[in-house]
Amino acid sequence: MDYVAELYEERGYSGLERSISIVKPYDLLIEYLNKEGPMRLYIEVKSHLKKVLIAELTGSETRFAEANPYNYIVCNAIGLEDEDPATWIAICGVYAELSKTIVTSCNC
Repeated sequence: MDYVAELYEERGYSGLERSISIVKPYDLLIEYLNKEGPMRLYIEVKSHLKKVLIAELTGSETRFAEANPYNYIVCNAIGLEDEDPATWIAICGVYAELSKTIVTSCNC
């Protein structure tokens, strides 16, 4: 989460909150200015040791993302098994624009 937060902060976004609890359906809350004024982005970070691009959202994360599709960002931080952060990769996308499969129940 810190890795993704630093990437956004390096690009001029203001970090408002880092939530590492299960209370909120996002990990980072950041703010930026656009023509209309301050805008907030809710960022969910999914981290993977290997270079895997998959993000499974919980029910509360999915409901929040569906309610805020253009302000909810899903980030995959991948390759974290390497100790050198310079080799890590973060791929982020706006929830509304992501290809997704929504599973609402499972008979597993």
